[in-house]
Amino acid sequence: MELPSFLVTAFVAAMVSAFGSGLLSTFVVLRRASFTSEAFAHIAFAGMAFALLAGLPYGAVTFLFVAAVAFTVGFASSRMAVAEVNLTTIFLAVSMATGVLLLSVNDGFTPDIADYLFGNILLVGESDLYVLAVLALIDLAWLAVFFRAMYYTAYNEDAAGVYRIPTRLVTTSFLVLLACNVVVAVKIAGVVMITAGLVLPGTIALLVTRRILAAHVVAVLVSLGATMGGFLLSYTGDLPAGPLIVVTQFGVFVLVLAGRGLLRK
Repeated sequence: MELPSFLVTAFVAAMVSAFGSGLLSTFVVLRRASFTSEAFAHIAFAGMAFALLAGLPYGAVTFLFVAAVAFTVGFASSRMAVAEVNLTTIFLAVSMATGVLLLSVNDGFTPDIADYLFGNILLVGESDLYVLAVLALIDLAWLAVFFRAMYYTAYNEDAAGVYRIPTRLVTTSFLVLLACNVVVAVKIAGVVMITAGLVLPGTIALLVTRRILAAHVVAVLVSLGATMGGFLLSYTGDLPAGPLIVVTQFGVFVLVLAGRGLLRK
């Protein structure tokens, strides 16, 4: 049976998005940036609300808004006496408040913005697929350039600075890249569930192996496998794909924990 073209596009987009999330997931876990990824997903709310009010494309406006916030957090936190997590929290609170105010100016809450908040993989079009593909290539290029520097920075940023690693550049570029991946993935997984895709694969990978390169490979494989499994369950069971992908990832996490517990006995 031939699948509809929009389902094929959605599946390919989900797999490409999972590839990008898997690439960054290990560093998200090592750097303890799970809150940051969650915050970026919620910070996107203000960008979405502004785009809705102004009649502009959600994707482009939200992309630019969150990338600008990520750059500000990465650059300013290294120059100001404000910790990165606190600065991120401030932007989170202000962005959510601004989003609510902007939506209150509008005549009402629309189904379109709800799809972005809670995810709808069937919204993905060919243009989104191109954006995802380009972003995945950027993720790969960034890892090729900053892999070793990010490894040292993630473990001990002060020590990395002693060895003349450009920690400000590494940190800021990572935050911007993370923000871009979050914004692009919001359409597939939604604001509420995007963090799991950036945290669970890396957590699982680091439970399986402590070799950083191997952990990246495992994280990508887990992300791709869970996405494929969740999408197939969605298709056969007529259920939303985003939540099923997250539940599948969590199921792998539980199995890995159980396996480690058995091996220790």
